[in-house]
Amino acid sequence: MAKFSKPVAFNEKNEKDRLMLQHVKRRNFSGYVKKLIWEDMSLEKIEKEYTKQSEQPKGEGIEIKTEKVITPAPSSKPKLQPTAAERIQQLKVQTKKQQTSSSPLPFIPSNPQRY
Repeated sequence: MAKFSKPVAFNEKNEKDRLMLQHVKRRNFSGYVKKLIWEDMSLEKIEKEYTKQSEQPKGEGIEIKTEKVITPAPSSKPKLQPTAAERIQQLKVQTKKQQTSSSPLPFIPSNPQRY
């Protein structure tokens, strides 16, 4: 089979498309796409194997033994829960940290949902 290409269209007016174009600007585009497709195919294979394993009826197949290991809790001072005022202060600090770390790029999930 001879080589052939599949063109990909990007709309320069669409913000997501522009960001994707900037992301792949200096990369070997065809190699990058092939790598992404290969990873997607391997994820599908893993998902199929997982569903096959989960479809096996219980009682058949491999027997799994579980043991409970109980570790004694340290007998030092019990940990006190923070007061409501302390907890509110912690939440304020956390939200301030989240707001200041805004990225110029939108969040793009590593495993996008399939439509």
